[in-house]
Amino acid sequence: MFGIGFSQMIIGVVIAVFIATVLSQRGGARIAGPTLVLRKLKVNEQADDGFIIDIDGRASGIIAWFLTVVGFDAVSSLKVTATEIAFKSSSLFGQKHVVAPLTSITHTQCGYSKPIGLLIVGGLFIITGLCGAVTDHGGAAGLVFSLLVGIAFLVGYWLLKKMTIMIETQGGTFMGLTFKRSVIENVSVDIGKVLETIRLINKKILEAQGLQSAVAQVSMTKASGVCPKCGLRNTPDDAFCVQCGEKL
Repeated sequence: MFGIGFSQMIIGVVIAVFIATVLSQRGGARIAGPTLVLRKLKVNEQADDGFIIDIDGRASGIIAWFLTVVGFDAVSSLKVTATEIAFKSSSLFGQKHVVAPLTSITHTQCGYSKPIGLLIVGGLFIITGLCGAVTDHGGAAGLVFSLLVGIAFLVGYWLLKKMTIMIETQGGTFMGLTFKRSVIENVSVDIGKVLETIRLINKKILEAQGLQSAVAQVSMTKASGVCPKCGLRNTPDDAFCVQCGEKL
């Protein structure tokens, strides 16, 4: 890298980016779907607006940010209430809405992925620059160039971490978001917050499904004429238990 021209340095950086991309794709968690920039992630079981989970994300880039600011609804979202989950996917081409009751949810998952290739290549650039400085190859310019490129790769590793939240319904429909840190809106990605989100979703699912089971059990009991107090089987026409007087 040292003692060569500027164009060769640029070619070297391009090759390094390619290698970093390949390494990042080969390892780590596999997260499907487009990666959104996180604009909002709120988790509040006692929220006044009814949304215990409220997540918004937009497409990456300055253009997408500008379109969102000027009013184009290009924001995808995942919102959870005490009874249902609503997913909205938006772009300039249109929108898609999926709403499912919590009683129909069968599976939830979350995870994160880091571009490890950027970390490896960035470390190699820094080590190479320091070794070149020690052996007096390349001079100060080579050292500064290697350090700047290496630091840029390390910053990319820190900024490009991805998080995912996925939910599956009984019919096999998948809902979810994959998102990364927002530099412009200054919204960070935190695996602890994602785990808290999944735990709260699972809690509400169990509560909703438990309530559904209780309602079904009461309905079955009433249909069979069994007294919920003493257990005596009455006739379907009886409004009160003939033994204890309990209302059926």
